[in-house]
Amino acid sequence: MARLTNKQFPVASFDTIFEIERDAAVGYDGFDKVMKEHTKTLDALQKASDKLKVGEIVGFLLSIPWADGYAYYLVTNDEPLTLQPVLVHDAWQVPYYQIRGLRKSDIVNRQKSAKKIGKLFVPRSMIGNRKVIK
Repeated sequence: MARLTNKQFPVASFDTIFEIERDAAVGYDGFDKVMKEHTKTLDALQKASDKLKVGEIVGFLLSIPWADGYAYYLVTNDEPLTLQPVLVHDAWQVPYYQIRGLRKSDIVNRQKSAKKIGKLFVPRSMIGNRKVIK
């Protein structure tokens, strides 16, 4: 049975980037800047997660499809299984009962699946870096 920490993974927000009042307008440029920071954080977590061996789950980035995006959680402990929310982009979170029902074997199975899928598709970090064949 998994636990959920009450501490969120530290990510950029409008307040931390711009040091403005909560309801101040930042416009598209501000929104774009926050989204780029979120993507950079997510890419770094994913890169570290991809380096883990199957069965090493501390540091694994779990993405759960939710609404029109994903809810992201970082595994912070394996005994007891503990997840930390990573509130990026739309900051989706799944209901606690879904987290509570997870077992270590579920995380290992997701890890195995991610490794297999990674062999089939070009890594996200490689998109845009491919050479054009003339």
